[in-house]
Amino acid sequence: MNHEDDAQWLLEEAQELEDDDEVNELLPADGPIMQMAVLRFALEQVHLRQRIDVFLTHRIRHATRNRVQKAIAEERVRVNGKLVKNSYVLQSYDVIEITIMRPAVTDIQPQYMPLGVCYEDDHMLVVNKPPGIAVHPTYRHWDHTMVNGVLYYRRHVRGESGELKPGLVHRLDKHTSGLLVFALSPEAHRHLAKQFQRRQNEKVYTALVWGVPTQPHGILETNLGKSTRDR
Repeated sequence: MNHEDDAQWLLEEAQELEDDDEVNELLPADGPIMQMAVLRFALEQVHLRQRIDVFLTHRIRHATRNRVQKAIAEERVRVNGKLVKNSYVLQSYDVIEITIMRPAVTDIQPQYMPLGVCYEDDHMLVVNKPPGIAVHPTYRHWDHTMVNGVLYYRRHVRGESGELKPGLVHRLDKHTSGLLVFALSPEAHRHLAKQFQRRQNEKVYTALVWGVPTQPHGILETNLGKSTRDR
């Protein structure tokens, strides 16, 4: 089973969707223009009977069955080019396509928020992100994100003019606090992005633990991620 690389970001923007709100509540009439992408799954030989909604829920990162079923009801899911119902059972060599929407990057507006600027020069800006604030607009968080605040800072504090790019180099989870690096030019963005991609940046994390560890120090080697059963 393979999916197209050009839709890699498909549901990364949906990390914060942890409720069952109606889609219309998440897509207000006066919200940003939506960008759309199609995620494609080409099945090989199928040995187990599986419904289309169950398959997509397990194959798409951060998806929920409720939202997959809504996509099917909105006719955004096709199998072999034809619309299907939730109960459709997948067959060998089926080709599944699901259309996903996300906020358009060009609609991100500068918005004031107090920023904890830790470092600043002509090439980069490092700010301290508090917990509870999304890094960039998502389905649930259209505005008042760190990107909105940094765009305001660059335009109204630094006095930059013209079309401003977000300059986001990396991400932090909404409920995580820490340093965020923003590039202030295309050249700086390329260099910083390569550094993060090649893991040339040293990252230090501080975590709260429940109870008292039996060992004062050591190394934990295990998988780390969000539970698929209990978010």
